[in-house]
Amino acid sequence: MAKRGVPEHPKTLRLARLLGVEPWAAVGLLEVFWHWCSRYAITGVINHSPEDLADSIRYSGNAQAMFSALVSAGWVDQVDGVGFVVHDIADHADNTWKANLKRANKLFWSESWQSQN
Repeated sequence: MAKRGVPEHPKTLRLARLLGVEPWAAVGLLEVFWHWCSRYAITGVINHSPEDLADSIRYSGNAQAMFSALVSAGWVDQVDGVGFVVHDIADHADNTWKANLKRANKLFWSESWQSQN
């Protein structure tokens, strides 16, 4: 899931700093986050509580702090009228995620939202 450049990306380093973890731990968190999203937030819209997300990805720290760090670091965006979404997921999802989305006959939130506006 993680593309080249993620381990040294400024957003990853910011996430690590915000959570007080090593950068490799932030990469691991992002990896399981994206795997979870590809199944349970397939369109990129995160309609789960921070606590449910933390439980699902086995994050044992403060769930709200983790979610806030994902937002502050720029990996999750808040979009008016949509909610919390995976940052630029239509551009960055891997082929398996895109194939599963197509098989489910759905669009990424941004594609659906743009066609409505």
